[in-house]
Formats: sequence, structure tokens, C-alpha cells
Amino acid sequence: MKRIKAACITQTLCFFNHDKETTEYAKRAIVQEYEKYKSQLERSGTKYKILSETTNVNG
Repeated sequence: MKRIKAACITQTLCFFNHDKETTEYAKRAIVQEYEKYKSQLERSGTKYKILSETTNVNG
């Protein structure tokens, strides 16, 4: 019987506003959602690595 000791999953996440607004409030809300997601990963002890992080020109 074989067991998996380690695995690698590549995942692309996009945080965006569903209303297509580009106001400063909408931009801050997206950044807050992103920071909350990262802090949840850290709190749960999930091992992760961010390979690249980009911000679109519209925020």
C-alpha cells in the first residue's frame, strides 16, 4: 500500500468586486478580503507559498 506524504496543489485566486466598482472603498474591501484570507491560512497552520502577487490597473 502506498501513502502520500506530500502533495503540491497550484491554485490561482482572484479577489475582485462583483459590482465592477473602482471606488477607493471597493479597492480597500478587496484588499481586506485578501488579507483576511491570508490570515486564515496562517491561523489554520496551512503551509502555503505565494509565487506571484499582482494588482490590476483598476485596483
